Amino acid sequence: ESRIVGGQTTSMNEFPWMARLSYLNKFYCGGTLINDRYVITAAHCVKGFMWFMIRVTFGEHDRCIEKSPETRYVVRVMTGDFSFLNFENDIALLRLNERVPLSDTIRPICLPTMLDNEYVETKAIVSGWGTLKEDGKPSCLLQEVEVPVMSLQACRNTSYSARMISENMLCAGYLEGQKDSCQGDSGGPLITEREDKKYELIGVVSWGNGCARPGYPVCGRPNRKAARLLGGEYTESHEFPWLANIHIKSKLLVSGVLINDRYVLTAASQLIGATAHEIKASLGEYDRCNLDISSVNISVESIILHPEFNLESSTHDLALIRLGRPTKFEKRISPICLPNPGSTYLGQVGTLVGWTKHKDQDDNAACRPRKLGLPILGQKECIKSGINAINLHDDYGCIGIVGTNSLVCENDVGSSVQYRSYAGIYDLIVIFYNFSKNDLKVSVGAHNSCKWDAKSIIFSVKSIFPHPDYNRNTNFADIMLVKLIMRITFNKLVKPICLPKLGITSSGLLCADVNYPDFYTDVTQMISWILQVTKHDSKYCWHCTRAKASLTSKSRLRNFLITECGLTGGISNRIVGGKITIPHIFPWVVAIFNKDSLHCGGTLINNQYVLTAGHCVQWTNHADLSVGVGVHDIENPNDGYIAAIEEIILHEDFESDYLHDTNDIALIRLQEPVKIDENVRPACLPHKDSDYTGQYVKVTGWGRVQVEGEPSRFLRQATLKVMSFAACKNTSFGDHITESMMCAYNDNTDACQGDSGGPLLYQRIDGKYEVVGIVSWGIGCADPGVPGVYVKNSDYINWIRYHSRDGIFCVDR
Repeated sequence: ESRIVGGQTTSMNEFPWMARLSYLNKFYCGGTLINDRYVITAAHCVKGFMWFMIRVTFGEHDRCIEKSPETRYVVRVMTGDFSFLNFENDIALLRLNERVPLSDTIRPICLPTMLDNEYVETKAIVSGWGTLKEDGKPSCLLQEVEVPVMSLQACRNTSYSARMISENMLCAGYLEGQKDSCQGDSGGPLITEREDKKYELIGVVSWGNGCARPGYPVCGRPNRKAARLLGGEYTESHEFPWLANIHIKSKLLVSGVLINDRYVLTAASQLIGATAHEIKASLGEYDRCNLDISSVNISVESIILHPEFNLESSTHDLALIRLGRPTKFEKRISPICLPNPGSTYLGQVGTLVGWTKHKDQDDNAACRPRKLGLPILGQKECIKSGINAINLHDDYGCIGIVGTNSLVCENDVGSSVQYRSYAGIYDLIVIFYNFSKNDLKVSVGAHNSCKWDAKSIIFSVKSIFPHPDYNRNTNFADIMLVKLIMRITFNKLVKPICLPKLGITSSGLLCADVNYPDFYTDVTQMISWILQVTKHDSKYCWHCTRAKASLTSKSRLRNFLITECGLTGGISNRIVGGKITIPHIFPWVVAIFNKDSLHCGGTLINNQYVLTAGHCVQWTNHADLSVGVGVHDIENPNDGYIAAIEEIILHEDFESDYLHDTNDIALIRLQEPVKIDENVRPACLPHKDSDYTGQYVKVTGWGRVQVEGEPSRFLRQATLKVMSFAACKNTSFGDHITESMMCAYNDNTDACQGDSGGPLLYQRIDGKYEVVGIVSWGIGCADPGVPGVYVKNSDYINWIRYHSRDGIFCVDR
């Protein structure tokens, strides 16, 4: 919970170092100016946010009426070793796009000169525009409150548990409550006055329980770096006393969790074929590489697999191990709590705990358990790849971090993910399971898959080779090679199929139907990879095998006689070099409204789907959104019509972290198909891997004409030139530009706020327009030397077509 209650309004510009952070034009955190280019704030205020959407204002007192405060944008965020697990190192530096002019109303704070303990019992001041009471509304006027700085020991003796307060934190507040910082004050300064009458920054508002509650002082100032290890950090000795090690025939097999005095919970997939007398459970163990006299080994009475456990699909992969005798609880051995039925932890941070060992580490790395904080994500944020996330039930979501390498290893099976409440009590959320090639069997020469055939042969698998470009979310490159443990002898029942000649491509469809069959992987595009993997240790039969019977079926495709994509509508003449477009000349451009106010733009790509930016839909209530189709004048109720939204599909790998600001793409499925006419017509999609460097393109939208201006009433257009990838990376954006982005630039013309999600259009030689990009992000509007950044649609064609496959695409001849 972010954290002025019980304070007073400051004098005008009393604290000229105060900064206010806004995200999507809404105030949400405070900050402190430390020089003319950097602001210090709390890491939890910026980690996971799109840094380029954060606006920082200075010299304010009344944030509700200040008309033109000094404003800067963030171009870099540094969060260091911050962890959502325990709010360790909750501090961040923000680099501004331009220097701030220093004056009587804008001036930096001094940095501290003494050690932590020298501030104990000092009167400090917290300031901010946060709420004046718990769950109240933010204050318009800057508030301040005086609070005493507490010692570390005094803070640990409060209502917080000692384990929650680290040496990297500083507490300030009254044990009796009544005065405190509150929601919206997060990231703001904790300051003290020196003898020379100058103020210095000794803390950053980080976290606390409620607002001015008795016994809960606010905590801040993480100022030391914690030692971190690959894959998480080592736990303290017996920090998680419910951890269990399960051994089969004296060999370590899997981890488990003690849930009461008689039962251990673990993964069922790891106990297949094992009997109770072969298993022992080790409790109270910490360092399993050295003899631990505190651990207890208990025999197992029985194994109970979940009745709906399915090894093939790994659903309900749970098992209970009943111990041979009740366990005596003590400091090193105690059970974890089970969650209440129906509990949801979305948005919380879970803790993955287990004896993990990374593939590049030696065996001693797995001697002691590790812990790793992981955010619990909703379904649309989940990484569906088994490599990068732990999948939960479809209704709940998943646990993982977008864009990371593998968080768990093969020997993590049975490890637990837990959630810690403010009271320090842990609930068990999930048990991790693993899938192995050892579970795969290949049957050849079979006819009836439901009945064993004496003529068929079953082979074990030696290796599996998924295609390196496989994407489980879009099913792109959905192909895998399985290497059998031994060679197959060909006979009349077992023969290989021929591969197509290199270079053959599938024809594709001009117009897709709702009833069209499922997608199939185009093997013709994968031949080079197949031969590369298999050529060294296998033989091909270069004469085609003839099937004994031919396949006959009726085509399920219908021929749709509808208009072609990408043709302009309205008046046939085009306006060149103008600003306001001719009405309906770009009939695919749609307006996205949020409660009747312009929110973003979008592009109609078929009769039922709109393409837009991911950030346009990620932080909004989808029920408040609607789409304006066939619109030119957004203030004219008779211009076009409003279409209701049925579903929003955000890219699974959408990432708003400053290190992974990619995949800013989403699809909107309309409740009803649009009627194609002169004013409503889809744009064409580009071909995969198309390059538009050096080409002139158009950007359209109803966005603001200037940074602080109002949205345009009429649809506008601007002509830009696409920059090369190298030139874009050579701007101030630097490494924030990825190959899935494209930059476009022209002096004094650019996309601006409100244009987000709208199309970047390229006109082909045949006169048709392709939507080659999506307005994504940038700094300011048409700032000199600063290009706009767009989603590179050609990199997402497979994703777009797959998720909009039930719509009807217009002909692109």
